[in-house]
Amino acid sequence: MTTKTINIISTYVLAFSAIAFLLFYFILSFNNRAASDDIVFTATVKNEGVALALTKIYNLWSGRWASWGYLFILLSASENFQNLHYFLFIYHCITIIILVYSVNTIISICIKKLFNTTIHSARVLIYSILFIAGFYYSTFNHIEVWWWISASVYYFQGIVFFLFGFALLLKEQKNILQYIFIVVSFLYVGASFELYILTFGALSGLISLYFYFKNRTMWIKIKNSNYFNGIRIAVLCFVLSACVCFIAPGNYDRQDLFTELADNPSLNMNILFQSKYVVYVIISMLFILLGKEIKSNKEKVRINMKTILLFASVPFVLSIIINVLFQFFVLNGNAIPLRGWTFTSFSFHCFLSIVFMYIGYMFSFEKTVLKLASQILVPCFVLTTLLYATYKQYNYVSNYSAAYDKQLTDLMNAKKKGEKVVYVTPLPNSGMLVYLYMDEYTAVPLAKLLNLDFEIKLKD
Repeated sequence: MTTKTINIISTYVLAFSAIAFLLFYFILSFNNRAASDDIVFTATVKNEGVALALTKIYNLWSGRWASWGYLFILLSASENFQNLHYFLFIYHCITIIILVYSVNTIISICIKKLFNTTIHSARVLIYSILFIAGFYYSTFNHIEVWWWISASVYYFQGIVFFLFGFALLLKEQKNILQYIFIVVSFLYVGASFELYILTFGALSGLISLYFYFKNRTMWIKIKNSNYFNGIRIAVLCFVLSACVCFIAPGNYDRQDLFTELADNPSLNMNILFQSKYVVYVIISMLFILLGKEIKSNKEKVRINMKTILLFASVPFVLSIIINVLFQFFVLNGNAIPLRGWTFTSFSFHCFLSIVFMYIGYMFSFEKTVLKLASQILVPCFVLTTLLYATYKQYNYVSNYSAAYDKQLTDLMNAKKKGEKVVYVTPLPNSGMLVYLYMDEYTAVPLAKLLNLDFEIKLKD
């Protein structure tokens, strides 16, 4: 098999892998339904309105005003609770669009700046989607972080908006709309999740100190460049938003949360032994091909690989340190929920992707066996796995969403019969989506949302 044939097959397999992940994502997005806290908060915001609900949360529970505001606006978007899933689908679509744009922009600009070369835009788009696929499988608690709306606005959207803002900052020339997006992004990041605020703040500080003391020439160059206005706006918005978040009265009245957190799983070795991480590592290995492609487009450029890898490892190490310190000093030793470690898994994914990219850039794969393994066998494994996951999850989530919708319809029909108590059967397996368990916590607010005059109970 010739090199040209191998390259063509590899390109098609990579493209189909990216499409397979998007199909997987949109199937889960379309079938996602409100569960647990989503229903409770929907009832709250419907009863009190966005402004009052946000004020109460800020004063009594948490200062994450940006995350809560986004959540309340989303949950209040539909007049009928039965149609809320359409707006959840729009929410997921907006999220993936922002993610793809951000990752695509970051990869393109970084390749140009670091290697003084460019990759075809279609190829960069494919690698961007595959990077997001790796992010999904690397997430410790991917079900809650990606699909539980009440959790995703903190742990997931904080990273999404950070990437969006960072991608815009990398653009040397910006228009008014892009500056507005920078403002929105870093206002959100500054009030998304306390650990992200501390991590991003510390990371920005370390980078600033490095350039100021170790590379003054670059520091002066940045200050005099077109980048600096965007950086200044981003820092100002981040700091102001973070201050509003940290001074919230609700942060200090939330003492019961520490007891609640003690029952949540912290980061432990057990999470590393999941089959999804095999898929994750294989997806990350695809970046060997990106490194090979960069090398083939340009003669090898002298790059300080140790410095690049050191910079790439800093966010991962820093996130662990801050999480552990926060857990010890702020939570009195109680465990952070597993979803609170999302940035740790994301930063490790970034580091590992860069490692594989440099392997492809620095080492030759001249033997036909190695070419076949790296360019065809590995991508084929990824494609097969993503297609199987899509097929399997489609069966789960389509049955779950159909049963979910039918249950709501049955409850509405039962209202006409004048019954005092209505028993519902448990819903089928929800796959990777968050499951709705009809206990008292969700049944009471659901009855309010549907204007039911009877009690909802779950059959044994």
